[in-house]
Amino acid sequence: MPLAVRAATVAVLMLAGCSQMPGTTPSSIPPGSRQLEYKCADGTRFDVLMAPAGDRAKLELGGVLYDLKQVPSGSGAKFSDGTTTYWSKGRDATIERSGKTVRRDCRTSN
Repeated sequence: MPLAVRAATVAVLMLAGCSQMPGTTPSSIPPGSRQLEYKCADGTRFDVLMAPAGDRAKLELGGVLYDLKQVPSGSGAKFSDGTTTYWSKGRDATIERSGKTVRRDCRTSN
């Protein structure tokens, strides 16, 4: 991700106070989308915006926004961009980067 885009994403996060996904406004979120807020056992937090069709997800983690598409999963829902993967089942989620788990024991309250 180019440095200018990353800096803009961080600025949006700071202004939004993480109350909604970076780069989104209430009017820019497609009707039927679902925003999920996760908290991990280590205290890390991240947000996911699910597309109405359920085939795409936007993951915000550590000030970076990832645009993920649905990929096959043996169980639960799995989304990836080829490097970063968000995998959820029920209220629990895991984040992987380059095949390595970077966030586990994460749970949404909504």
